[in-house]
Amino acid sequence: MKKLILFDLDGTLVETGPGILDSLKKTFRETKRAVPEDKVLERFIGPRLEYSFQTYADIPEEEIDLMLKVFRKFYNKEGIFMGKPYPGMVETLQKLSEDCVLAVASAKPQKNVTIVLDHFGLTKYFQTLVGSDVRLNRIHKNEIITEVMKNHPDIVQEEMWMVGDRIYDIQGAKNLGIDSIAALYGYGLDEEFIEATHCIATPVELISLLAKENEKGYGING
Repeated sequence: MKKLILFDLDGTLVETGPGILDSLKKTFRETKRAVPEDKVLERFIGPRLEYSFQTYADIPEEEIDLMLKVFRKFYNKEGIFMGKPYPGMVETLQKLSEDCVLAVASAKPQKNVTIVLDHFGLTKYFQTLVGSDVRLNRIHKNEIITEVMKNHPDIVQEEMWMVGDRIYDIQGAKNLGIDSIAALYGYGLDEEFIEATHCIATPVELISLLAKENEKGYGING
């Protein structure tokens, strides 16, 4: 039986941090605010920006819309094209796509998910791309993962895996009853992965991990 492998985007498929951090720094400068340290700005990668601005930078709720507008001005013009797929990711996707159904489940806006994957030539490996969409009330990771699952009703939950680098990926998978694989090479902290089913230090380790599952009846050969 085929597996459905869901991938987070930022910090899992693509090292998007350089573009996000660059755009954040420009946003803080343009709005006349002190620029947080990089270790703080890296916390912005993964969750929704509204949450990150409030939680990690103490931006008042009434000023969030302005921060988002300024950030998008910089990010949509330049930042979105910075970064690169993680080493070994293309080869990993090529191998997995031979036997698995691959999907993207990202908190990034739907439009940006498509732009990033197209830019780096990764779209062809995925059957389903799902990002956040406020208009459809698809905001949190649970809702995003659920939408991917709805697109593949023929695959049972026991054959689904969520690969991600933040606690939101791990918790989202757990909440929906599917296994999770923590991408240790991304932007998450070690304590975020306590409840992960498995952990990988590099993208290519995903191939060997799933090859072990072949012994339980899964169709990937190492």
